[in-house]
Amino acid sequence: MVGAALVVAATPGGPAGASWASSASGAATARSATPAPPTGVVAACDLVLPNAVTLTWSASASGWVSGYEVRWGTTSGGPYPSTSGVVGGLTFTTPGLGAGTYYFVVQSAKDAWRSAPTAQVSRTIVTVVLDLVCV
Repeated sequence: MVGAALVVAATPGGPAGASWASSASGAATARSATPAPPTGVVAACDLVLPNAVTLTWSASASGWVSGYEVRWGTTSGGPYPSTSGVVGGLTFTTPGLGAGTYYFVVQSAKDAWRSAPTAQVSRTIVTVVLDLVCV
């Protein structure tokens, strides 16, 4: 078929919204739908583990995401070397943290795809009478 364009609805193993298109000349271009990040990220001191932080957020507008990844570090603006791995819910509690200020971002995830990070939030762990406490 000369002059016809081929559009494939989704790439195998790719997220919904990803597609390939070719022009009449045979040139192919990839179009992808990057997942939207979650919104409304809040970092709160954990009520059970005083040197941990619980993060909560609202779901991504991209209904096809399979989970979320929380990343954190001790430098404002990143890098964020620690990760939760992909979690299925809308909350995550860190393991116990050492004294210092921690900066967190959350990304939507689908397979190896990640959204842009959310706005950074932070919490500080301090030592109070030989105990670590989130403030």
